[in-house]
Amino acid sequence: MSQLVGLSRSTWSRIENGESALTMDQLAKAAEVLGVAPHEILADADKAQELIVDGGLKVVPERNNAGLTLLAGAALALLVANALK
Repeated sequence: MSQLVGLSRSTWSRIENGESALTMDQLAKAAEVLGVAPHEILADADKAQELIVDGGLKVVPERNNAGLTLLAGAALALLVANALK
């Protein structure tokens, strides 16, 4: 996936692990590769956030939307994992 999006494996790994933000361009490219719309990945990020909150963890919004970007990365990782099953 990292190669298809144009990123190194280490950069992609940091995105999947929530250590680095996913840019909008990277989100668009990943969505294109997966054959889905970017909003579907973001919708999955919203669902992931709901699961996190329901699990008792607090999600603190950040002013620069980095939190949403990181959730989108996590949702993207889940989407890729499910596509590979």
